[in-house]
Amino acid sequence: MATESSGNPVPLLHFFFLLLLFQFSPSSSDPRANVAALICGTRRAPDAISFVQNFQGDMAALADLVSSNNWGTHLANSSNPSPSSSSSSSPVYGLVQCHSDLSRTDCLLCFSAGRMRLPSCLPNVSARIFLDGCFIRYDSYEFYSEAVDPTLDRVACGGIRVGGGPGEEAAWRAGVVGTVGNLTE
Repeated sequence: MATESSGNPVPLLHFFFLLLLFQFSPSSSDPRANVAALICGTRRAPDAISFVQNFQGDMAALADLVSSNNWGTHLANSSNPSPSSSSSSSPVYGLVQCHSDLSRTDCLLCFSAGRMRLPSCLPNVSARIFLDGCFIRYDSYEFYSEAVDPTLDRVACGGIRVGGGPGEEAAWRAGVVGTVGNLTE
């Protein structure tokens, strides 16, 4: 004896599919890891082997700090120089800072992207990388209290011009003046 189904199973399948779909929250992750600038210093480490080892230790420690704080500073200082070196240490001071709107995961991804590019500057004793979502710097001295470095920091303003005629440019200027006025009131 066969039983007949009284209803069409398609609407029920659609209902369960929609129910399943709403179980997942839509999220968008963007670590903003595009490189805006990579600036390598020009001075080379006197003991490249020790400096590179300290760099690696510094970056590992910074990764731990980033995963819990979204920023960090660290000093890696080896007291075991390489056999060919007469120096006693090759300190590496490191700094990483993510923009405050990045999640911890995105901050770590941004740091990782920058960390992968910085070794191209080794064995130079300093470098900094600006990414859209974070900043990383290393150097052979404690630079944490510096606001700017007049030799390496720079402003990159584009020469973008508003298209169209004088009317469009005037409208653009008026919009900018109005926006700035609203922000400063």
